[in-house]
Amino acid sequence: MKALDISKASLIGASAGGGAALTFALSFPKFVDRLILVGSAGLGKEINFLLRIATLPGLGRLFSSPSKSGVAMLCKQTVYDSNFVADEIVEEFYHMATLPGAAEAILNVGRSNFNL
Repeated sequence: MKALDISKASLIGASAGGGAALTFALSFPKFVDRLILVGSAGLGKEINFLLRIATLPGLGRLFSSPSKSGVAMLCKQTVYDSNFVADEIVEEFYHMATLPGAAEAILNVGRSNFNL
């Protein structure tokens, strides 16, 4: 924000992005004008146990090598009607999950938002 000469910003975050926005707002409140959270991670203990266990050191690496079937399962668990999860959506999420640095970024977000 300093590099862009932005003194304050309004943050909007949903799901894990909400957890990231909340973490930023709590860490750097002087830079936040407004905070809007939608279904935010990090608020409460209702996080799936498998997601929590994946944030443990060592175990995170085991869970950070995504498979297409695993990505499909996660996509289908996040919607009310899993029939709306098209193969193209699964492919796109799988592609993003396998980008260089993606696994480490996902683990960092998880560790900063929910843990055992």
